[in-house]
Amino acid sequence: MFTHFDKAAIAANCEQVGLYGRALQNYSSIEDCKRVMLNSHAISKEIMMEFFARIEPEEYINCLNQLMQSNR
Repeated sequence: MFTHFDKAAIAANCEQVGLYGRALQNYSSIEDCKRVMLNSHAISKEIMMEFFARIEPEEYINCLNQLMQSNR
């Protein structure tokens, strides 16, 4: 139905209401993705794998390091 929408605005709204997986799918900024990714307990395994598949290898390592540092 909709083909064009403001992904950043939708992602911010998803993040505010706790839909972290949908926010991760819609953010294009790696810094925003890193912030949302820290809520990995609320993101499905499939969405996390999809996110890591679409980013550059250098960012992949940075994201994994940040995720491991913030792991409780």
